[in-house]
Amino acid sequence: GGMRVAMRLSMGDRSVRRGASAFQLWRPGTPCCCLSAHAHMRTIASAAAAAPPTERIAVYGRGSSSNTQKVLWMIRQLGLEYALTLASARLGPGSDFLVAETKGEPYGVIDTPFFTRINPHRTIPTILCGRDEPASSLPLSSTSPSAFGLWESHSIVRYLARRYRPAMLTGQVQGEGRGEENAATAAEEESKRSMWMDWILSNFHSVNHDLIDSVARTQDVAVTSRRITSAHNGYVERFLVVEREMEQRRSIFYRGERKKGDEDGHSPLLSVADFPLGVELNRWSLCWHNLREKQELELPVPDLPLLTAYYNNLLQLPAYRAEVFDAEAAHHGLDV
Repeated sequence: GGMRVAMRLSMGDRSVRRGASAFQLWRPGTPCCCLSAHAHMRTIASAAAAAPPTERIAVYGRGSSSNTQKVLWMIRQLGLEYALTLASARLGPGSDFLVAETKGEPYGVIDTPFFTRINPHRTIPTILCGRDEPASSLPLSSTSPSAFGLWESHSIVRYLARRYRPAMLTGQVQGEGRGEENAATAAEEESKRSMWMDWILSNFHSVNHDLIDSVARTQDVAVTSRRITSAHNGYVERFLVVEREMEQRRSIFYRGERKKGDEDGHSPLLSVADFPLGVELNRWSLCWHNLREKQELELPVPDLPLLTAYYNNLLQLPAYRAEVFDAEAAHHGLDV
């Protein structure tokens, strides 16, 4: 039934039982992202990058932000070197609750003159890129000769795909053929992926914030029970649209394939549209589990067999497990 589907959406293709043992299952094995308040260097040794990395990336955000998760997953998937500086106006180092509730201090950073020069909107995630910068230069200065800032998570994902893995934007356009015909095919394929990214961005924001703020960032969940139900139903409505898309036509979303000759699984055939969809699916799923385990509230979920298979495929990817699943589970305080 629907309940079992929701459970599989969170924990892989195994049943989840009630009680203390509910989360003692196969666990993604990579630790979640760093949660201390200063910058951390990360070097990801991977065969995933399409070309040797020539770019140092400073990331400003936090692992509990779904938009930041998209960017960190993409960077890790590509095997790039980066530093993460925790930045936020809504959450801080003392608690996973909103600072508006705790009266605590946020991570900050976004209100500094340095950050405002990079991103006048003072939002996360924001990245600062510098080509051919020495490793010691991380985090970069906004005055570095080759540095440029980029904000909006979907723009960052598209930029990184364009620079390091164009097939994530255009699909696997085979052969040279006629240049004009190939360009038209690539443009069509890129538009298909981009329109799904834009649809997710414009349709999931409110249900995402309402659900996560109520379930994981508010001390008294009972106060927000109506808001939780409304947000959950909103997620279900949107995911039914994606399920129908996967059923009716050859989807541009990940189906578990790997690049030919990729014996180690470093090059899954992901599209840029997978990054927002995979993050939203994980957020909704772990919110559902949080409510079930901590609040004993089970919300109804329809059968979503294609999305269930899709999620299980994503859980096989180390970068997704580390930067999305583990990070979100830590934010919820779930012992998985």
